Amino acid sequence: MTSEPQAIQVICPMPPVWADVHGRLHRAWKAAKNRSIPEPPVPLILGAWNFSSDADKATRWSDTVRWAERYGFLHLIPTIQGQDAYQVPSPDSSTSGAPKSLNPGLSNPPSDRLMRYLRLRPPVS
Repeated sequence: MTSEPQAIQVICPMPPVWADVHGRLHRAWKAAKNRSIPEPPVPLILGAWNFSSDADKATRWSDTVRWAERYGFLHLIPTIQGQDAYQVPSPDSSTSGAPKSLNPGLSNPPSDRLMRYLRLRPPVS
């Protein structure tokens, strides 16, 4: 008896990659010297990684991509390779209720636009 492979969902970049992206965005934000632009969303890495659900991580990454898009920093987010993406068979639901965006004024981009920054590439053989 064979079972069908379970679908994989990409949640966000792995912590070292996310830290690098945040560093790029934060440096660009500081260099812009436009204090009407809020700081980029803080990544859920280090201790926050262990105490955040997959839904929280996905929401924070989505907030980060939307922030970069809204304020003209999207070019600083590289395509995330498969090995650098946090992937799960299905996201956990350990938080009560739906996750809320940190920046409710930002519209949700279509998932294909978010996925551009989490493209999965087959491993090199």
